[in-house]
Amino acid sequence: GQLVGIPGRAGWMLAGNAINETAMEALMEIYRKWFGDTGDALRPVILLADERDFVQYISALDLAVFDWMALQNDPVAIWFDGIIGLDGCLLTESGSAAFTLVQDDFNKHLVKRFRLPLAALLVERDRLIELKIVIAKEHTKAIGNGFTRKFFV
Repeated sequence: GQLVGIPGRAGWMLAGNAINETAMEALMEIYRKWFGDTGDALRPVILLADERDFVQYISALDLAVFDWMALQNDPVAIWFDGIIGLDGCLLTESGSAAFTLVQDDFNKHLVKRFRLPLAALLVERDRLIELKIVIAKEHTKAIGNGFTRKFFV
């Protein structure tokens, strides 16, 4: 039911258990407060560790998406319809959500060991401090190498 700040290839993220109603309501409240009516481009993204995880949360998944994802160099989030098993507040009015396959070792191991999807909102590190959120140690190569934040829809 809690949120935590974690580093990733795209930058700092505020994240929580994507199937926990309390955590997701808190995440969406922060999203609405910070981003208001900016559209869905900045909505939280569901982090999954393995391609097999997609079939647990997306009905009628087109497996060709994995070939396309493999060609991408930067972190990418893809919008899917037919979402199952996630807290409803994460979904758009049309019932879709953005998903990504984590690439960095830290988040891959985090999601695998947690055994649940994480919903993450890209944020500035200073905003995490402002919220008094627990922040993971900066130990990923991406943060150390100065990856810039890019938003993909």
